[in-house]
Amino acid sequence: MSTSTSRKRGRSLHCQSASSADGLVERFAAWQRRHAWRHLSAVERVWAISDLHMEHEANFDFVSGLAGFERDALVVAGDVCTSLALLRSALKLLAERFRHVFYVVGNHELWHDAQSDGADSFEKLLACYEAATAAGAHAAPALLGSSSGGVAIVPLQSWYHFGFLG
Repeated sequence: MSTSTSRKRGRSLHCQSASSADGLVERFAAWQRRHAWRHLSAVERVWAISDLHMEHEANFDFVSGLAGFERDALVVAGDVCTSLALLRSALKLLAERFRHVFYVVGNHELWHDAQSDGADSFEKLLACYEAATAAGAHAAPALLGSSSGGVAIVPLQSWYHFGFLG
């Protein structure tokens, strides 16, 4: 089985060959069908945050202490942590504090090493989406409020390569 790996700081983004990914592609397509556009209740404000790095106790304590956002939405734009269990816990905490939480996978979630969840980074990507929805967060597009005056939130997985930097 051929693999492709991109390394950064001792971890890697790891993917198996395209021929072994057919089952994963179908599982991802099935996840997308189950989580098509949704209409959700309106919110007062939409907040955005990224790079929570919940492995650090102070950051976990910060999130645990959040209050007063029950009528707001939050977009979590990646780099929450590397562990799926911690990702579920973090997003569950946020979902308990905000009316709606939207999650976009970051590169830290996809890092893969011997202790990682999933066979490779693509397997872990799907596992992150599943963990997010199990925790009460949204990883698919939604319309908040009415179709005539609502706000569309569209979590977009965007990839880049360090070679693009020049």
